[in-house]
Amino acid sequence: MRGIVLLAAFLSSLPAHGGESTVAPELDLSGYRLTFEDNFRKLDVSAWGPGSRWIAHTPWHGDFGDAAFADPAPNFPFTIKDGSLRIEARRASDGKWRSGLLSSTDPSGAGFSQQYGYFELRAKLPPGPGLWPGFWLIGN
Repeated sequence: MRGIVLLAAFLSSLPAHGGESTVAPELDLSGYRLTFEDNFRKLDVSAWGPGSRWIAHTPWHGDFGDAAFADPAPNFPFTIKDGSLRIEARRASDGKWRSGLLSSTDPSGAGFSQQYGYFELRAKLPPGPGLWPGFWLIGN
């Protein structure tokens, strides 16, 4: 399957034109069935797979500019506490930034992917210049 996906995000209130809030309509998900879920009670990640639920690098072996994705190590860049995943960014001794990325497919395309559906993420993303956290849905 191709990994091109439809992202449907739901917010309880959306800003309307002019700044006032409006209530967003509820989504009817009764016709959908759950195909993938991770509540982060335990993290199953490896540097490149195979055999783990997540890999810690892009499937095409790429980083982005001066930021590099780190291999998983104890307490960096991934930690789990009370069902929440934390992905940390840290400047290494060489002055370069390292952080984490989770991919559900390995470089061969093995792992979880699907073409269409409803995708949901509950996350707290940090604000600030130079930061670009994201929930990316990229094709295999």
